[in-house]
Amino acid sequence: GVWSNDLIHRAALKIIDEKMDLSSFSAMATLVTKGETLSQTGGLASPWSPGAFTFKNGSFNNASLIGGGWNIEDKNPELWRTRWLVVAHEIGHLFGFTDIYMYNGDFYKGYTPGPFDVMNSVGSWAPTFTAWNRWLMDWVIDKEVVCLEKSNIDRELKLTDVNLETGTKAVVIRLSNSKALVIESRRNNKFDFL
Repeated sequence: GVWSNDLIHRAALKIIDEKMDLSSFSAMATLVTKGETLSQTGGLASPWSPGAFTFKNGSFNNASLIGGGWNIEDKNPELWRTRWLVVAHEIGHLFGFTDIYMYNGDFYKGYTPGPFDVMNSVGSWAPTFTAWNRWLMDWVIDKEVVCLEKSNIDRELKLTDVNLETGTKAVVIRLSNSKALVIESRRNNKFDFL
């Protein structure tokens, strides 16, 4: 049937609150196992109002529910890649990432970054985070990003694969006050195989 992620989080929180001090936590991810699915989806992350989940020593509002069933327990090695990516996608919401696929309430639309970024498609060929999302989290630091104005882009730059530890990870070209073009390099590696 249809799960209520609110009730599941509260039930899990009640059990955990009896066993440990939760005051230093700001988010929770609840994993449903034993072959259950969540309305035939892999996971849900919902924005909650501040203090939505209360416990003895505080509250938080960041919560993500990750379904079991075919996403967790199936032994097919091809599906395992999708299973851990569902977990990565939902935990990405706890970091503050938003979905970057287009959804109008009825169906998915095609205006997306294609197979790039786990926040777009968990079943894609290049599911690691984009350089932009990594930069927002300081996983890519300022010295690894070159920022340009669109009027001053006549230059040659060498980008390294965004999944490598060092080098220039992205070029950001400011198009307006609210738009930018981000260029990154992706290569076949442990996680991306496009």
